[in-house]
Amino acid sequence: MSGRPVVLQVNGNTAGTSRHFVTVVGFNSNVLSSGNLTEKDLLIMDSWDGKVERMDTEKSRFMTTGAACGK
Repeated sequence: MSGRPVVLQVNGNTAGTSRHFVTVVGFNSNVLSSGNLTEKDLLIMDSWDGKVERMDTEKSRFMTTGAACGK
């Protein structure tokens, strides 16, 4: 909402062996707070293929958490 992109680490598969970064460049305008933000609401630029697309397009990207990253 501040007009700055956000970088997220994602897994490209459920095994967690394909971690890479995506840049969030937009989100669904119906989202009123971060509490109800989901992957389906995010528009990203994926460093894997350079495409701008919805986070949930391929059903193969999974958001990681600090716990999943060992932090």
